[in-house]
Amino acid sequence: MRACFVAILAVLFLGACDSKDDPSKSKPPTIAAAPKPQPKPAEPIKKDPAQVMQEARDAATKVRAIGYSAAVTRAGSDQAVLKGNVAAVRAEAGGWLLHLKGSSERADKPAAAPADSGSFGANPFEIGYDGANARSIREEDKVVFEKVILEWEDLLDFLQDQNTRPLVAWEIMSEKPLEAATGATFEGQETIGGELCDIILVPHAAPQADAPARGTRYSFAVSDRLPRRIVRSEGENPVLTMSEFVTNSDVPGAVYALPTPNGFRIRDPDAGKPRNADAVTAVKTRILGDPENRLDMATTSLKIGDEAPAWELKDASGKVVSLADYKGKIVVMDFWGTWCGWCVKAMPAIEQVHQKYKGKGVVVLGMNTENDPNADPAGFMRRNNFTYGLILNAEKITQKYKVFGFPTLYVIDGKGKVVGAESGFSPDLADKLSAVIDDAMPKN
Repeated sequence: MRACFVAILAVLFLGACDSKDDPSKSKPPTIAAAPKPQPKPAEPIKKDPAQVMQEARDAATKVRAIGYSAAVTRAGSDQAVLKGNVAAVRAEAGGWLLHLKGSSERADKPAAAPADSGSFGANPFEIGYDGANARSIREEDKVVFEKVILEWEDLLDFLQDQNTRPLVAWEIMSEKPLEAATGATFEGQETIGGELCDIILVPHAAPQADAPARGTRYSFAVSDRLPRRIVRSEGENPVLTMSEFVTNSDVPGAVYALPTPNGFRIRDPDAGKPRNADAVTAVKTRILGDPENRLDMATTSLKIGDEAPAWELKDASGKVVSLADYKGKIVVMDFWGTWCGWCVKAMPAIEQVHQKYKGKGVVVLGMNTENDPNADPAGFMRRNNFTYGLILNAEKITQKYKVFGFPTLYVIDGKGKVVGAESGFSPDLADKLSAVIDDAMPKN
């Protein structure tokens, strides 16, 4: 009996040791936790675009003054090409008084240059409109451009010439703001500068099946229904983003009638434009870069195949040169002026063409038209690193070359015939010029 009791104790002792050596034997069985209930997916936000647009119209109609910091970027890029502070206040006689101050991307800055490369901000500007006159102060050239404004479109044209129009939220400053809203759609929400915004697309026309929607996208702040971003589908730099947005009494004071700084010249931005009646006669010409001549259009240019009119003018060094001096070479002639914003915008592309064909029988000439004895086109080109040829006083030949718009470009072949012509600026100008030049090159 005693031996049996000892045996039982031994078994119990060994079992306890095994439990210490293997803790799993002493753990209670694991019970699986019940799955937590999953939250239901959030319902997509829905807004009535017509109601949002009406609220935005009401807000724009009631606001008496607006101010904001503006950044203008190209579509798909975060790099600003225009920056500035904008202040606008309603005038007693109607319309708005306007003040802009900021800087623009340098004309000679490569597209791939980093934002902190130092090129940005080298072109400062300050513009004021006092209800009667618009003035643009250009520090670098010591010039004040001044224009009498007779109607709203005159102001838009003035700012277009100064390359600053995209900074202004014109859509909410017209007599009937945000009037076009047919077919508007709600595209969701985004936060801009801490403001929750409703995104509304206003199409330019009824969208076609399977075609991407084109129009103007507004990001209206939920708090006040004024825009914080406007994405315009037209133009090269269509995205305007507004931060530090203030209204009415919170708008800081601004000088809308800008004084002329000491030592600055006052110029009319239209002074260099030809005014002869013959220059506006429409003729048929080929668009640059259309070697098969399929894209004919009415324009104020010489015809393809015309003999290029002879000329004899001075270059920047004072030397007399003529078109005949370049016989046997392809000549690119760019009629331009320092007063012309679009001319300046085109100059990097023209410099690119000059570098591409240097030493290959191609001559690039900037045909300067100023009508101002104090203008300094040579200094302007030097400061902006444009190295192609410069011909002065080209306003003397604008009539015979039928130059009406600026810039106007011609490509003349080695026999003196017009092989390409274009008026105005386009982002692919360098490619267009290259296509015409390549086509005009002698074939081996």
